[in-house]
Amino acid sequence: MENDNAYKSGTLKISEEVILTISKLAISDTKGVEEIIPVNEFGTTNKTLQRLASKNWGVARKLFGKRNNLIKVKFLDDVVEITLAVIIKHGYKITMVAESIQNSVKSSVQSMTGITVSRVNIIISGISINKDK
Repeated sequence: MENDNAYKSGTLKISEEVILTISKLAISDTKGVEEIIPVNEFGTTNKTLQRLASKNWGVARKLFGKRNNLIKVKFLDDVVEITLAVIIKHGYKITMVAESIQNSVKSSVQSMTGITVSRVNIIISGISINKDK
């Protein structure tokens, strides 16, 4: 799926992959996020992919293919809705991390693409507990 924008000299198409990449970068800069978990086409976490991804994301991508992205992007007319799942680091406030992700993803996608982000849905899939502490 692509987003089409008409301009005087032609059109601009921004692919789903561009929005995925921008979103991943925004999330990786957010404090309190341990990792991003794959989300299926229904916007829920895929437990099999989650277990594989925690061990080796490259293997999970090869087994399940490109359509099992970490983040789901849904174009609705001239806006986009983004759904993602994360594991939060122990010791961080879940609501604060989720709000930070939402603000970061929304502002990054909107500023870089000009596409309005209607929603950023967050699924908190778990909390990491570092046993070395």
